[in-house]
Amino acid sequence: MNSPINDVISERARQDAKWGGASHDDHHTVAEFVQLIEDYAGWARTMAGMDSHEKARNRLIQVAALAVAACEYIDRNHFPASQYGLVSKGKACLACEQREATPDSDYCHDCKSPFNR
Repeated sequence: MNSPINDVISERARQDAKWGGASHDDHHTVAEFVQLIEDYAGWARTMAGMDSHEKARNRLIQVAALAVAACEYIDRNHFPASQYGLVSKGKACLACEQREATPDSDYCHDCKSPFNR
């Protein structure tokens, strides 16, 4: 049996490959992610109630991967990059004074304005 954390990482990669990653995920709302998580958790509960522990575990891995996807969506779309220590190279946004999330970007992660060089 693999580590649950490694299985969640693998499942997240599988989901991204199947559905298209952030470009797909960003079309969902947080409420839709929560609904999916509840649905998959319900299947895990059903499988556990039938003593099908392997199937329950597989569904729980999917639940955890969906929770990661939801958190990634929230982080990308609702929080400034600087809250997560994603500052780099000291370039500040001219409009909102946030720092960039990626070293090679010329535009602010938060407001899409150009960075001061």
